[in-house]
Amino acid sequence: MKARTLGARKRALANTALTGTSGGDERSSAVSRPPRATSVSPSMASRSVSFAGCMNVKGLLAVTLTALALSLGDVSRLPQGWSTQATLDASQACRAKVVGGGDGAGNRLMIRCGSSHAGVYSVTQSISAEPYRGRRVLLSARIRGQALQGRAGLVLKAETRERRLLAMDDMRLNPVQGDTRWIDARVLLDVDPEADSITLGAAVEAGAGTAWVESVRFDVASPDDAGIAVVVRPEAPALPAQPRNLGFR
Repeated sequence: MKARTLGARKRALANTALTGTSGGDERSSAVSRPPRATSVSPSMASRSVSFAGCMNVKGLLAVTLTALALSLGDVSRLPQGWSTQATLDASQACRAKVVGGGDGAGNRLMIRCGSSHAGVYSVTQSISAEPYRGRRVLLSARIRGQALQGRAGLVLKAETRERRLLAMDDMRLNPVQGDTRWIDARVLLDVDPEADSITLGAAVEAGAGTAWVESVRFDVASPDDAGIAVVVRPEAPALPAQPRNLGFR
Protein backbone atom coordinates (compact mmCIF):
# COMPACT_ATOMS: atom_id res chain seq x y z
CA MET A 1 0.00 0.00 0.00
CA LYS A 2 2.78 2.38 1.00
CA ALA A 3 4.63 1.46 -2.18
CA ARG A 4 1.62 2.38 -4.33
CA THR A 5 1.24 5.74 -2.50
CA LEU A 6 4.91 6.61 -2.96
CA GLY A 7 4.69 5.70 -6.65
CA ALA A 8 1.68 7.98 -7.13
CA ARG A 9 3.49 10.87 -5.45
CA LYS A 10 6.57 10.41 -7.67
CA ARG A 11 4.39 10.42 -10.80
CA ALA A 12 2.65 13.60 -9.60
CA LEU A 13 5.96 15.33 -8.97
CA ALA A 14 7.27 14.33 -12.39
CA ASN A 15 4.11 15.62 -14.06
CA THR A 16 4.46 18.91 -12.21
CA ALA A 17 8.06 19.33 -13.39
CA LEU A 18 7.13 18.73 -17.06
CA THR A 19 3.86 20.67 -17.31
CA GLY A 20 4.09 23.25 -14.58
CA THR A 21 0.81 21.97 -13.09
CA SER A 22 0.13 20.79 -9.61
CA GLY A 23 -1.69 17.67 -10.65
CA GLY A 24 -1.50 14.81 -13.10
CA ASP A 25 -4.41 15.97 -15.26
CA GLU A 26 -3.09 16.41 -18.78
CA ARG A 27 -5.81 18.96 -19.61
CA SER A 28 -4.44 21.38 -17.07
CA SER A 29 -1.22 21.66 -19.05
CA ALA A 30 -3.10 23.26 -21.96
CA VAL A 31 -4.51 26.09 -19.84
CA SER A 32 -2.87 29.36 -20.87
CA ARG A 33 -1.57 31.73 -18.25
CA PRO A 34 -1.62 35.52 -18.51
CA PRO A 35 1.75 36.98 -19.49
CA ARG A 36 3.91 38.12 -16.64
CA ALA A 37 4.00 41.88 -16.29
CA THR A 38 7.39 43.35 -17.14
CA SER A 39 8.52 46.28 -15.11
CA VAL A 40 10.74 48.93 -16.71
CA SER A 41 13.10 50.81 -14.49
CA PRO A 42 13.24 54.62 -14.84
CA SER A 43 16.85 54.41 -16.04
CA MET A 44 15.90 51.93 -18.76
CA ALA A 45 13.00 54.13 -19.85
CA SER A 46 15.25 57.17 -20.03
CA ARG A 47 17.76 55.24 -22.13
CA SER A 48 14.95 54.25 -24.53
CA VAL A 49 13.79 57.86 -24.84
CA SER A 50 17.37 59.03 -25.36
CA PHE A 51 17.91 56.47 -28.10
CA ALA A 52 14.69 57.50 -29.85
CA GLY A 53 15.71 61.13 -29.54
CA CYS A 54 19.11 60.33 -31.00
CA MET A 55 17.47 58.63 -33.98
CA ASN A 56 15.23 61.67 -34.49
CA VAL A 57 18.25 64.00 -34.38
CA LYS A 58 20.08 61.83 -36.93
CA GLY A 59 17.06 61.91 -39.20
CA LEU A 60 16.75 65.67 -38.86
CA LEU A 61 20.47 66.08 -39.56
CA ALA A 62 20.16 63.96 -42.72
CA VAL A 63 17.26 66.10 -43.96
CA THR A 64 19.17 69.30 -43.15
CA LEU A 65 22.28 68.13 -45.02
CA THR A 66 20.14 67.17 -48.02
CA ALA A 67 18.53 70.61 -48.03
CA LEU A 68 21.96 72.23 -47.73
CA ALA A 69 23.25 70.23 -50.68
CA LEU A 70 20.30 71.37 -52.75
CA SER A 71 20.81 75.00 -51.69
CA LEU A 72 24.34 74.88 -53.00
CA GLY A 73 23.09 73.98 -56.45
CA ASP A 74 22.77 70.85 -58.53
CA VAL A 75 26.52 70.44 -58.90
CA SER A 76 26.11 66.71 -59.55
CA ARG A 77 24.10 67.52 -62.70
CA LEU A 78 26.74 69.85 -64.16
CA PRO A 79 29.79 68.78 -66.18
CA GLN A 80 33.20 68.81 -64.56
CA GLY A 81 34.61 72.29 -64.13
CA TRP A 82 31.26 74.06 -63.76
CA SER A 83 29.68 75.03 -60.45
CA THR A 84 26.84 77.17 -59.15
CA GLN A 85 26.93 80.25 -56.96
CA ALA A 86 23.78 81.84 -55.59
CA THR A 87 22.36 84.15 -53.00
CA LEU A 88 20.16 82.44 -50.41
CA ASP A 89 16.81 83.30 -51.97
CA ALA A 90 18.01 82.42 -55.47
CA SER A 91 19.40 79.07 -54.27
CA GLN A 92 15.94 78.14 -53.04
CA ALA A 93 14.17 79.24 -56.23
CA CYS A 94 16.55 78.17 -59.01
CA ARG A 95 18.16 75.00 -60.34
CA ALA A 96 20.66 74.37 -63.11
CA LYS A 97 21.21 71.29 -65.22
CA VAL A 98 22.48 70.23 -68.61
CA VAL A 99 20.07 68.83 -71.20
CA GLY A 100 20.59 67.39 -74.65
CA GLY A 101 19.58 69.00 -77.90
CA GLY A 102 22.36 71.53 -78.47
CA ASP A 103 23.47 72.78 -81.86
CA GLY A 104 25.95 69.96 -82.33
CA ALA A 105 28.85 71.47 -80.43
CA GLY A 106 27.53 70.27 -77.08
CA ASN A 107 24.54 70.18 -74.78
CA ARG A 108 22.49 73.04 -73.43
CA LEU A 109 22.66 74.61 -70.02
CA MET A 110 19.28 75.33 -68.46
CA ILE A 111 18.85 77.66 -65.47
CA ARG A 112 15.27 77.53 -64.25
CA CYS A 113 13.83 79.60 -61.41
CA GLY A 114 10.50 78.15 -60.34
CA SER A 115 9.52 81.11 -58.18
CA SER A 116 10.29 84.78 -57.97
CA HIS A 117 13.40 85.89 -56.10
CA ALA A 118 15.50 89.00 -55.68
CA GLY A 119 18.95 87.41 -55.89
CA VAL A 120 21.45 86.08 -58.42
CA TYR A 121 22.01 82.49 -59.57
CA SER A 122 25.06 81.83 -61.73
CA VAL A 123 26.81 78.86 -63.34
CA THR A 124 30.50 79.60 -63.84
CA GLN A 125 34.03 78.28 -63.93
CA SER A 126 37.35 79.99 -63.21
CA ILE A 127 40.65 79.75 -65.07
CA SER A 128 44.10 81.22 -64.57
CA ALA A 129 44.53 84.71 -65.97
CA GLU A 130 48.25 84.32 -66.57
CA PRO A 131 48.08 83.43 -70.30
CA TYR A 132 45.72 86.35 -70.95
CA ARG A 133 47.26 89.23 -68.98
CA GLY A 134 47.43 92.38 -71.06
CA ARG A 135 45.13 90.90 -73.69
CA ARG A 136 41.44 91.26 -74.56
CA VAL A 137 39.30 88.15 -74.14
CA LEU A 138 35.87 87.34 -75.51
CA LEU A 139 33.11 85.04 -74.20
CA SER A 140 30.34 84.25 -76.67
CA ALA A 141 27.27 81.99 -76.61
CA ARG A 142 23.71 81.62 -77.80
CA ILE A 143 21.09 82.50 -75.18
CA ARG A 144 17.34 82.16 -75.12
CA GLY A 145 14.90 83.48 -72.54
CA GLN A 146 11.65 81.79 -71.58
CA ALA A 147 9.19 83.78 -69.43
CA LEU A 148 12.08 85.57 -67.73
CA GLN A 149 10.68 88.03 -65.21
CA GLY A 150 14.16 89.27 -64.35
CA ARG A 151 17.19 89.19 -66.61
CA ALA A 152 19.85 86.77 -67.81
CA GLY A 153 23.20 87.10 -69.49
CA LEU A 154 26.77 85.97 -69.85
CA VAL A 155 29.30 86.75 -67.13
CA LEU A 156 33.00 87.51 -67.63
CA LYS A 157 35.18 89.00 -64.90
CA ALA A 158 38.83 89.28 -63.84
CA GLU A 159 39.99 89.33 -60.22
CA THR A 160 43.20 89.54 -58.23
CA ARG A 161 44.47 86.75 -55.97
CA GLU A 162 42.71 88.53 -53.10
CA ARG A 163 39.43 88.33 -55.07
CA ARG A 164 39.41 92.07 -55.77
CA LEU A 165 37.37 92.75 -58.89
CA LEU A 166 39.36 94.38 -61.70
CA ALA A 167 36.92 94.22 -64.62
CA MET A 168 33.52 92.70 -65.31
CA ASP A 169 30.91 92.47 -68.04
CA ASP A 170 27.62 90.74 -67.22
CA MET A 171 25.33 92.09 -69.99
CA ARG A 172 23.63 94.34 -67.48
CA LEU A 173 23.22 97.01 -70.16
CA ASN A 174 21.68 94.61 -72.69
CA PRO A 175 20.24 91.61 -70.78
CA VAL A 176 18.01 88.83 -72.04
CA GLN A 177 14.46 89.30 -70.74
CA GLY A 178 10.98 87.83 -71.28
CA ASP A 179 10.47 85.36 -74.13
CA THR A 180 13.13 85.54 -76.84
CA ARG A 181 14.46 83.65 -79.79
CA TRP A 182 18.03 82.37 -79.70
CA ILE A 183 20.32 85.39 -79.38
CA ASP A 184 24.02 85.55 -80.25
CA ALA A 185 25.48 87.17 -77.15
CA ARG A 186 29.03 88.09 -76.25
CA VAL A 187 30.97 89.90 -73.55
CA LEU A 188 34.61 90.97 -73.55
CA LEU A 189 37.11 92.66 -71.31
CA ASP A 190 40.75 93.61 -71.07
CA VAL A 191 42.66 91.42 -68.65
CA ASP A 192 44.69 93.55 -66.27
CA PRO A 193 48.36 92.55 -65.70
CA GLU A 194 47.45 92.23 -62.03
CA ALA A 195 44.69 89.70 -62.69
CA ASP A 196 45.03 86.25 -61.15
CA SER A 197 41.80 84.57 -62.32
CA ILE A 198 39.14 84.88 -65.01
CA THR A 199 35.59 83.74 -64.25
CA LEU A 200 33.18 82.99 -67.09
CA GLY A 201 29.66 81.66 -67.36
CA ALA A 202 26.00 82.71 -67.25
CA ALA A 203 23.66 84.12 -64.65
CA VAL A 204 19.99 84.80 -63.95
CA GLU A 205 19.07 87.74 -61.76
CA ALA A 206 15.72 88.43 -60.05
CA GLY A 207 12.41 86.79 -60.84
CA ALA A 208 11.12 83.47 -62.14
CA GLY A 209 11.71 82.04 -65.59
CA THR A 210 14.18 79.97 -67.59
CA ALA A 211 17.41 80.80 -69.42
CA TRP A 212 18.98 78.48 -71.99
CA VAL A 213 22.65 78.69 -73.01
CA GLU A 214 24.51 76.80 -75.75
CA SER A 215 27.51 77.08 -78.07
CA VAL A 216 29.77 78.67 -75.49
CA ARG A 217 33.19 79.83 -76.72
CA PHE A 218 36.11 81.61 -75.05
CA ASP A 219 38.69 83.31 -77.26
CA VAL A 220 41.36 85.96 -77.36
CA ALA A 221 39.80 88.95 -79.09
CA SER A 222 41.35 91.54 -81.33
CA PRO A 223 42.37 94.75 -79.57
CA ASP A 224 40.17 96.56 -82.09
CA ASP A 225 37.13 94.43 -81.25
CA ALA A 226 34.66 96.74 -79.55
CA GLY A 227 31.48 94.86 -80.27
CA ILE A 228 30.18 95.59 -76.79
CA ALA A 229 31.18 98.07 -74.14
CA VAL A 230 33.55 96.74 -71.52
CA VAL A 231 32.31 97.45 -68.02
CA VAL A 232 35.37 98.11 -65.89
CA ARG A 233 34.98 98.69 -62.18
CA PRO A 234 37.97 100.75 -61.06
CA GLU A 235 39.91 100.08 -57.92
CA ALA A 236 38.62 101.88 -54.84
CA PRO A 237 40.55 105.09 -54.10
CA ALA A 238 43.27 104.97 -51.48
CA LEU A 239 42.11 105.81 -47.98
CA PRO A 240 43.64 108.79 -46.16
CA ALA A 241 46.08 108.12 -43.34
CA GLN A 242 44.32 110.50 -40.91
CA PRO A 243 40.65 111.34 -40.32
CA ARG A 244 39.35 114.57 -41.82
CA ASN A 245 36.68 117.15 -41.01
CA LEU A 246 36.01 115.86 -37.52
CA GLY A 247 34.39 119.24 -36.80
CA PHE A 248 32.01 118.78 -39.76
CA ARG A 249 33.29 122.00 -41.40
